Amino acid sequence: MSNFIERYVRKIAAEEIAKTRRPKIVKDHYPILMTEDSVKPEIDQEAILLDVEGPVVIKGYLDLSRLTPGDTLELRTFLKSSSGEWVGYDHIKLLGQQPDPMIFIPDIIAHRGCKIVAKLTSGYSKTLFYQWFKTRPQ
Repeated sequence: MSNFIERYVRKIAAEEIAKTRRPKIVKDHYPILMTEDSVKPEIDQEAILLDVEGPVVIKGYLDLSRLTPGDTLELRTFLKSSSGEWVGYDHIKLLGQQPDPMIFIPDIIAHRGCKIVAKLTSGYSKTLFYQWFKTRPQ
């Protein structure tokens, strides 16, 4: 009887070890390109760079190489609240030509939605190129 129990315990242990060695595949874990486009904000007018419904995790790149001395660009990020209203999440003011013109926007976790807008407050209208990637929250 003990031989049977020993073999059974070994079998269960081997199955448990095999389970832990299997790679776990998580759908929508790796970032996928959601959009690649450009926008040309006019002076004192907001141009929408991103408007997406959640739940989603957003990250991306924004090319600011066309900014010149004298330009002022504001980037605002909004998240959708439980009431459905847009609430300010982040505000960045960029002045003039940037030393590192390609900026990376790290993960933004948006449970209900996310909106990013650009507003040129001084200088001349410029075309801004961007890429957004998304993943689903774990």
